[in-house]
Amino acid sequence: MLETERRLKGESGEAATALAELVLALSPR
Repeated sequence: MLETERRLKGESGEAATALAELVLALSPR
């Protein structure tokens, strides 16, 4: 159970980081 939760949090964290990088890349500066 704990391993699954940790894995899900890790995957969601990676997805959030990738999304943030994408937003920064697309945002005009």
